[in-house]
Amino acid sequence: MSQQARGLGISACTFFLAASQASAQPTFQRTKIVDPNGTPSGNFATIQAAVDDVPDNPADRYTILIYSGLFSINTSISLGDIHENIDLVGVDRDAVIINMVGADAAIKITSGGEQSRNNSIRNLTIKSALGPGIVVNQGNQVPRNMVFENLTIEASGSGNVGIDSTVAEGVTIRNCSISTGVTSGDGHGILPGSSTSIIDTTITPNGSGRHGVLAVDETALTMQGCTITAPSAAVRLEMGSTYGAVTLERCVLTGGSIGFDIFGGDSLLMTDCVVSAAGLGAVSGVRFSSDGTHPLGSLLAFSNKISAISTGAGQTVRGVEAISAPADPKNQMRFENCEISATSKNATAGQVAGVWAGQADAVVVVGGKVSSASVDASGVHVNEAANVYDLENAASGGGLGIRVSGAEISKWKGGIRPAERPRPVIQRTINVAAAGGTIHAGVPLGSVPTAPTGQPGVYRVLSIRGNDPSMSGNVYIVGTDWGGNPITDVIALNGQSVVQGVKPFKAVTWIVVPSGSSSYTVAVSTTNKLGLYKPISAETDVIQQGRKAQSASSYTLEPSVGTVDAVYATVNVAVTAGDSFEWALLASE
Repeated sequence: MSQQARGLGISACTFFLAASQASAQPTFQRTKIVDPNGTPSGNFATIQAAVDDVPDNPADRYTILIYSGLFSINTSISLGDIHENIDLVGVDRDAVIINMVGADAAIKITSGGEQSRNNSIRNLTIKSALGPGIVVNQGNQVPRNMVFENLTIEASGSGNVGIDSTVAEGVTIRNCSISTGVTSGDGHGILPGSSTSIIDTTITPNGSGRHGVLAVDETALTMQGCTITAPSAAVRLEMGSTYGAVTLERCVLTGGSIGFDIFGGDSLLMTDCVVSAAGLGAVSGVRFSSDGTHPLGSLLAFSNKISAISTGAGQTVRGVEAISAPADPKNQMRFENCEISATSKNATAGQVAGVWAGQADAVVVVGGKVSSASVDASGVHVNEAANVYDLENAASGGGLGIRVSGAEISKWKGGIRPAERPRPVIQRTINVAAAGGTIHAGVPLGSVPTAPTGQPGVYRVLSIRGNDPSMSGNVYIVGTDWGGNPITDVIALNGQSVVQGVKPFKAVTWIVVPSGSSSYTVAVSTTNKLGLYKPISAETDVIQQGRKAQSASSYTLEPSVGTVDAVYATVNVAVTAGDSFEWALLASE
């Protein structure tokens, strides 16, 4: 009995009475019983016959109680414009099976002149090989107030969807399992309307290019405790200027290309979710973009775990990808106390960024952790992985696309502005050796990755120099940043000229040189460019510089600061062996 009562909104007493009267015609008021074996245990042998027996436009609610069995149909079960206030309820989710063999939806709901449909479908399995599972159509009025609960829906035909309720309002989908498609081109899991709640539901579309939930120009969409795995985006929003108010709580979203894809929308909230994208191609955990008819408003993301992993060669991998910025500068796409990561898992390195911004004022990160990595199949850092950053500001025209405060990061590219009010930060770099210190005196071309013979000593940029004017090709310096995380700097040989890199190193692990005659060698040395431990937004953020000579007992404030590179956060200073430096920065803690 407990199995049969699973998920029902009717009492166990009703089932007991129904079973005890199996040999007699039931007499429950406003309850019609469907048994595929027909009478005497049921009033009807088909679901549609029971629905049609309900008085037109009933003022009171009716229950169609469906006994266990297989109901094969070739036309849709219709809750039409005169069938409001009707509930379809199975006695056992797994044992009551509606099998649609025709090329149409298994169940259709169509509104009439009523203000509220008050229809529900509960506790059964819907299979449709050629059409959608459930479709809601609009008649004279917007169809409102429906519940789909404790359902298993399998819509396996081409282009099918599990539930299409785009024209409806006030729909609740609870404790359902929805799968669609078995071949390329099949449908999305759910197409919701406005004021839809999707709760504790598992959604698995299987056709390529499809989404778990696709919401187009809707408002007040809530998702709680859902698990969605989709070939394209787990959830995609396409919202015009007056749409949004979408809330995701405690959901697990896994996309083959994007976890959460936001194309316009306002008042978006995401809390305590696990969002990921994993595949062979380019992937993004959370991506947001806009155009003239789909502007971005605001997103508040609290305590989420967001990741992107690609196993394809040379792919673009971004944990958070901010293609566009909010239309109103007062709005924010804000991530607080989130764990954000991006990882390439292929021996051919791609472009990897934990957070990437393509426009100014696109994304805000406060607290949490942002990380990035490019590793091979065994988890070892790829030597050629030069385009790997926790934060990458790619905003055009020198704009500042990322604001960050209090987040754990160690490598970045581009100017980064504090999310909160900037504070003075003091950094000291102690006992700096003169530039030109040897990391390796000469690595022959064609060598395997070669270990250094010396180390930078402090966090600083390195340089290379060939021993022949004809030398060319890329040299990869592999090591760790100030936080001990793997980094690679790629420096192009220019004959016998000294060529400086751009990234500072705390330590060097390997030197990778191009192929060629072993008589040609590459020397690697230290430079006067010293690294800062925090990102800055502009050269003027380094406001003071002090120096203490090796023999001095205190720092002396210098009249000017060395040459600052805001993109990689370095300061180029003239170094006398043993000097120590102190900088006052405007940065974020």
